[in-house]
Amino acid sequence: MEDVLSVADFDTIVQSSPLVVVYFWAPWSHPCKQLDLVFAELAKEYPSAKFLRVQAEEVSDITDRFDVTVVPYFVLLKQGAVVHKIEGANAAALTQAVQKHYARTSEAASKPQGAASTSTRSAVPANGAATAAASSEQRIKDLMNAQPVMLFMKGTPDVPRCGFSRKVVDALRSEKEEFGSFDILTDEAVRQGIKKLSDWPTFPQLYVRGELLGGCDIVMEMKQSGELKDTIEEMKARA
Repeated sequence: MEDVLSVADFDTIVQSSPLVVVYFWAPWSHPCKQLDLVFAELAKEYPSAKFLRVQAEEVSDITDRFDVTVVPYFVLLKQGAVVHKIEGANAAALTQAVQKHYARTSEAASKPQGAASTSTRSAVPANGAATAAASSEQRIKDLMNAQPVMLFMKGTPDVPRCGFSRKVVDALRSEKEEFGSFDILTDEAVRQGIKKLSDWPTFPQLYVRGELLGGCDIVMEMKQSGELKDTIEEMKARA
């Protein structure tokens, strides 16, 4: 993942890369802060593609080229041509689009000239499903470890979208604990996948160094007993 600061740099990368994912963002946008994590994890998962961040208001020539009027905004390019656009903080749609176009680009690059298409297709479904499942699980684990303390919640810390999430945010802030967050409402794959990985069916879920501390009830019990801060610090040190 890299930040693009000029049109010349942008054009050079686009012309030399089979698949480019462009992320238009702005520092004042709360949804962009959420999508930063998703975009960074996708860049790790698909290293053969180029993932570019463009600050929409700073590199306006690129922004105008793609008619970007809102952020976050995503454009997928193949051989310099637009193949997909995503408007808004739709992490699930972004993930699906990258998976689809990356698979097609990789298949085209690896397919020998003159090879029968049927033989390629017959090998893809089983391998592709296993790869996608492993990739999704690794992405969730990477998100769990994105910061020492990570809260998977509904909404954002500034705009929680459920009372339980708000309680945990308030508890962490009252302890002056720094934490990252992920809005599970923006990505159904993460929402369902993390429930399976943690064997914990509800949200919010609080993780320290990738280890589940608990949900709202546990966090509030620790807060009321005065154990929350010490428990988090112990888990940080243990890891």
